[in-house]
Amino acid sequence: MLFMRLRAKLATRRTGRAKLAPRLIHIIFSAAIISMWLTLPSTVDAANTATWCKWPWPWPTTVNYEIVSSHFTADHVNRIQYGGNTWSEGNFNLVLQRDLYGSRPNKVVKGNPDPSRPNVIARTAVGVIDCHIDPSPQPYRTITQITTTFHNNVNWYSDCLAAGPTYCQTNNMHDLHNVAAHEFGHWFFLLDTYDSADSADTMYGWISFGETLKRTLNWHDRHQAWVMYGCRNGGSTYWC
Repeated sequence: MLFMRLRAKLATRRTGRAKLAPRLIHIIFSAAIISMWLTLPSTVDAANTATWCKWPWPWPTTVNYEIVSSHFTADHVNRIQYGGNTWSEGNFNLVLQRDLYGSRPNKVVKGNPDPSRPNVIARTAVGVIDCHIDPSPQPYRTITQITTTFHNNVNWYSDCLAAGPTYCQTNNMHDLHNVAAHEFGHWFFLLDTYDSADSADTMYGWISFGETLKRTLNWHDRHQAWVMYGCRNGGSTYWC
């Protein structure tokens, strides 16, 4: 979930990190069985309970998804797809593939992601079967479907990088490819990190207008995805 804070509300900063209109990324995974706030660091290892919510076998597996084209311009549809490709091109055993025809249970839509929280600009909701949060390692639980919602009142821009360093900042715009890449990381069931050392990560939990850093996976992002799914080519390191 993406929380947008206005400058007028920045007098008290809980992290002391951001100075110029930061945008806090805070994802909610919700399901019929569980609903949890994920504010932990995004490192995934054998002791991390998030490891046990995954897409089903056999691997490699392809998750087909629909971008509801009536909700977005054609250019914006392409940029959202680029966000999924950011992860698929990592050569992991999970491939995110846009389906051009028909309806899919896994969707990317535009709307109001959380009416009770007016500053939320995007939300990823994960449906699972019996995905318990348990401190003991156990076989993974099955993810059944995912929906990502982008707020329809946010100024989304297709390519802040091409527009130049100040265009999106001046016009209070978010780069759609950048935010989509972060959101699709949650399709891997990865968590946010708020450690300043991870500020270049796709899964870093802060964002500012015009930022494009999240378009490219950092080593930390790749390591998380590799721990979760491994490499399609059988590679023994996160570079696959």
